[in-house]
Amino acid sequence: MSEPEWWIKNILSWYPEDGAINRRLDDEGLPPELHFSGDILRAAVNPGWWDPFDAAKDITISNHGGWMTAKADWAFVRQLKVVKHWMENRDFTASDHRCLVLDVEHAHADILELHKKSTRRTARELQLKRSSKFWTWFSLLAATSLSLFAYKLARTSIVSSISSTAF
Repeated sequence: MSEPEWWIKNILSWYPEDGAINRRLDDEGLPPELHFSGDILRAAVNPGWWDPFDAAKDITISNHGGWMTAKADWAFVRQLKVVKHWMENRDFTASDHRCLVLDVEHAHADILELHKKSTRRTARELQLKRSSKFWTWFSLLAATSLSLFAYKLARTSIVSSISSTAF
């Protein structure tokens, strides 16, 4: 499960009418030392924010020669109807991030209810799709390994460029 999918499954699909405390986070299967405090569980209730871009398919960052791609950018809206949305910089020539662009207008109550239903449906699909405990830990391990590799690669590159300019 990707990080954006985790956010949708565990936080963005928990609304005030589901309860003042986000019980989904409390039931994430983490070891006791990593359990969330009551303050965090109360704060992790979505008042209606949503992102029109797909959490799994809309990649917004690519670097390290394409070794690392992810949805790292969000375009959260609330009480707005997204008429159209798209991404600029699709080829990553201007930056290693894509630009998220929205055309919006004021939303009516029925549109807001549709967003809630859609977010909850996505969260249910994610829950059924994978064993969340395994994929959460696997994703964290993979992200940490890639970060360490990128750090070592960058550090090696800087050291070699400094040593080559010293002569």
